[in-house]
Amino acid sequence: MANFRPRARLLLQLGDQLIKNESIAILELVKNCYDAGASYAKIEMEKLNQGDGIIVVEDDGCGMDLEIIKSVWLEPGSDYKVKLKKELKENDLRRVPLGEKGIGRFSVHKLGESIQLISKMKGKNEIEVNIDWTFFNSKKYDYIDQVPIEIKEREPIYFKGNKTGTYIKISNLRTVQWSETVLKDIYRSVNAFTTPFKTLDSFKVDFKIDDDDILEKIPTVDEIKNLALYRFYCEIEGSEITSFYYSFNPYPLMDKLRPRKLIYNYKGYKNNFIGIESIKELVKKPTRNPKKNKKESIPIDLNAKGQKIGPVKFEGWIFDRQSKILKLAETDTRALRNYLDQNGGVRVYKDGIRVYDYGEPENDWLGLEKQRLYDPGVKINKGLILAAVLIDGKKCTSLEEKTNREGFVDNEAYRTFRDAIGYLMFTIETYRNEDKDNVRYQYGLSAKTEPVMASIDDLKDYLESKIKDEQIKKTCLYKLDKIENDYKSLNEILLTSAEAGLNYSVALHEIEKITKEIKIVIKQEKTSQRIVKLIEHLAELIEMYAMIIKKSKKKVEGLKELITNALFYVQYRLKAHEITIVENYLLFKADDQLLCNRRLIISSLLNIIDNSIYWLERAQQQNKKIFISIASLSKEHIELTIADNGKGFALPAEQMIKPFISLKPGGMGLGLHIVNEIVTAQGGHLVFNNTISKELPKEFTKGAVVKLIMKRNL
Repeated sequence: MANFRPRARLLLQLGDQLIKNESIAILELVKNCYDAGASYAKIEMEKLNQGDGIIVVEDDGCGMDLEIIKSVWLEPGSDYKVKLKKELKENDLRRVPLGEKGIGRFSVHKLGESIQLISKMKGKNEIEVNIDWTFFNSKKYDYIDQVPIEIKEREPIYFKGNKTGTYIKISNLRTVQWSETVLKDIYRSVNAFTTPFKTLDSFKVDFKIDDDDILEKIPTVDEIKNLALYRFYCEIEGSEITSFYYSFNPYPLMDKLRPRKLIYNYKGYKNNFIGIESIKELVKKPTRNPKKNKKESIPIDLNAKGQKIGPVKFEGWIFDRQSKILKLAETDTRALRNYLDQNGGVRVYKDGIRVYDYGEPENDWLGLEKQRLYDPGVKINKGLILAAVLIDGKKCTSLEEKTNREGFVDNEAYRTFRDAIGYLMFTIETYRNEDKDNVRYQYGLSAKTEPVMASIDDLKDYLESKIKDEQIKKTCLYKLDKIENDYKSLNEILLTSAEAGLNYSVALHEIEKITKEIKIVIKQEKTSQRIVKLIEHLAELIEMYAMIIKKSKKKVEGLKELITNALFYVQYRLKAHEITIVENYLLFKADDQLLCNRRLIISSLLNIIDNSIYWLERAQQQNKKIFISIASLSKEHIELTIADNGKGFALPAEQMIKPFISLKPGGMGLGLHIVNEIVTAQGGHLVFNNTISKELPKEFTKGAVVKLIMKRNL
């Protein structure tokens, strides 16, 4: 019979292999502080590049006594924390320990050759341990059990009175030169471990080094929350949304976008920014309570079948990780991504204490990752959100915690609770997607305008958050960049090849409309100079499309004049259908000059007006009207709004701009597709209904609203 006899230097080898770098080493020590139930971990790094540097890690946790030091801390691979989980012997703050493998103590060796450890438990003596790690690599000691470790038990000197905790001082540092990059990585790592929510089990990290300027540009937890483009808070009780708040907060550099808030019965605001009628948008299937007539219902009842789950509060911050967007944040994007990777998700707190393991990487309790996988441009995954669900333990009696404290029992009450939070997520996503589309169009990639490019960019973000191996991540991102560039080249070739065929279809569409107008004029006027003008326009149109090989020339044109010209061509049709034009655009006094192709812009306006004429007539609308206005959107962009007082669009925006899709009997389905292509070519874009202009009269808000955002001639 024989036994294993580990060599003394095995501890040093394990430390080097198991702890990859200084950042991970310090993070492991911070995790130990967290597991000890500490409210904070204090890290101080002094004189790092002066030859006598020290690292101090201190916490106010439960500490260790002599028995734990001997049987746990000095036993690598101890299953002490595993037993804590099973036996529910959590610390005073009822945290479930993060560590399980018993290898955290190797971190101190990774950092330095000498260690002083002082620890004290409640009601116990203070313990001091001093270790010289060089002993484990000396010829004097061959085996681990031969290396002497001196332990002192004494009356408290460092942790006096009722204080408890652990103090570790590491000296004779193994790293001689600490670069700015390494120090920033350490700070990012430990900062990412700090909870964004102020609850009873909150945990903070205080990090100090000699040169604070190095860390100046790395965001704190509060600054990270301020980097969220979207913020929300809502409360539900029974089947009612009793309070709601949503805000879009563009970065200061996003001067093309305006902030917006949607508020209903939210603390701190005397008036609602969205009223009872508008709050119907909060739910898929709103049902009004005729007795109260004040609150809106959701299709889920937290108190159904005698369950007691409410009230429930849900708050959070949502981010955009697309590289082009983050550049506008003017912050350390790596720190932000690290923080979201560590803390992202939806956590649950009961009476101010976290309920594990909701919000942990392995528990996707709301199915965010799965939804994001199938719909990456719309759904929010864990790496994009910091959120908390707050419940009252006295009132939420139907939610039962498992005996191992890892979540709630999966019963009907829990499923109702989960579905309600999922429903609120759907509501928030709806509003966020409206603003996100505008952000992506102005400053990034829009899934509607560049679906393939947007998908590639989303995939890049997904890889950034999911792949931990830096080399694999770098290789994947390089390949995606190549795919992106190849796609751009291929797209240009295909668009050039398809230009002739598409322009031919456009020509047929335009000729058909002008021919209809000529017929109406002939019928009403028999003969007129107007017929001559229309036929001349038709001749010009055919000539223009006959020269499709040549590129159209752009000139400086006044938008008001272009609108007036477009109305000239449909004047008789408007009269025949008894449609009034509200010429609000004539009131616009600012610069309306565009560098554009005159015929193409007029063609776009005719397409939109033609649609309004058709659908106003089919809807048998009384007092038919079309509203046209111009507004300054920014220094660079001008906004043209064309709206009617009909029934609105029957198709979603992404369907309306696709070619050959039409609800008109016999229609070609090219109208709005052509408009979108033309406006995009002019450096602009289309917006449908989702952001109603302030100057738009109320009678037009429920009709079809089309906005042409176009570049000014600068």
